[in-house]
This record gives sequence, C-alpha cells and structure tokens, in this order.
Amino acid sequence: MRLRSKFAAAALVIATAAVPAIASVGPAQAAGQVCENGGAGQCLNDWNGAGSGGAVKMGQNGWPHQSFGTFQLTTMCGAGRVTHSCPFTNTSLDNAMFDSIIVAVKYNGNGLCVGTSQTTRGAVLVTCPNSGGTGGGWGVVQVQRTNVNNCFAQNGDTQLMNRLWSDNDATATVLTGSTATGNQAAMFTQTNPAIVCWGTG
Repeated sequence: MRLRSKFAAAALVIATAAVPAIASVGPAQAAGQVCENGGAGQCLNDWNGAGSGGAVKMGQNGWPHQSFGTFQLTTMCGAGRVTHSCPFTNTSLDNAMFDSIIVAVKYNGNGLCVGTSQTTRGAVLVTCPNSGGTGGGWGVVQVQRTNVNNCFAQNGDTQLMNRLWSDNDATATVLTGSTATGNQAAMFTQTNPAIVCWGTG
C-alpha cells in the first residue's frame, strides 16, 4: 500500500529519490494532485497561493495550487525507512511501522512542504527537510502507513502518519483531509477512510 506509478512522475520532479506513487481511483484526472478518498475526493491546496506559513486546505479536483507530491527522506534513520528505534520517540510506534518509508509532502509550486506550527495541528506550508529529516519546519516528517485495514489497500492508497504529532499523542496521528471544500487539512487521530486515505487525483 505504497504510493504508486502516477505519483512517481510528479515526485521525480521534486526529488532525485522519489518514492513509489499513489494509485489513482475513479476517473482519470490532473496529475500531481494528492486527494483524499483514494484520489476521488478533495485535494491538498496551497490555499489562494499563500505560500510559506499559508494554510493547506482542501480544494476541488483540478483547481490551481494543487501540484503536490511525496519524496523519500533517503538518509533518515539510516536508509529512509523506519527502524526499531527511529524516527519516533515512542519505540512501540517504531515497531508498529517497521520498514515503512519516511517521506515529506512537497508542493511543486514553491518547494515548500506540508507541516504544522509548533502548537496547532492545522496543515501549513513550511520549509522542507533535508534527506536526513532535519532542517525542515514543524510536523514535516511523515511515514507512509502500510497495511491499514480501514484504507483501500487493494487500490494502493496510503495513510501519511505524522512523526511529530504521533509522538505527541503516543498513537498513530495522520494527515487528515476533509470532504468539505475550504476546510484545512490537519494532523489528527482518525479512522474515516474517506479523509485519511490519500491517492492521486
């Protein structure tokens, strides 16, 4: 359940070490959009092109400011994958996510990544991390969560588990969208597959 083919083209543009891409669900649509509901729902949007510090909200498929993709943090935890002691401070999370790919979600329009502020869970655009996962803004490191029963695993969809907020909550906290246009994406503990299972729109 890793990001698959269609995402790869967009990811290669933003990083030399791209992860496999999210499979598309539903009708063929514009490449380079990261959308909930397995790619069939609302998509991550640099709302009004606000840029650094601006809110990442949910936009309708095909809108401007939606060219997002993932790239692997290839040297974080040694090889860009979760070990039994990295990247989480809670080793039970490391063990649960062992060998999963560590990524960031980047907006091609300005080279910034999806993260949060220090104190709030709402998704905003921040500085991207380096390949070792450092040097970026708050909440920017994500782990591709595989084998999630409430995602559409047969379609290759994925959850993006946030390292910072998962450590804070001591449980899996994921990048969460919304079925409503204009609502801000955020880092929450969620089980609703419609808003936590990401695919290529």
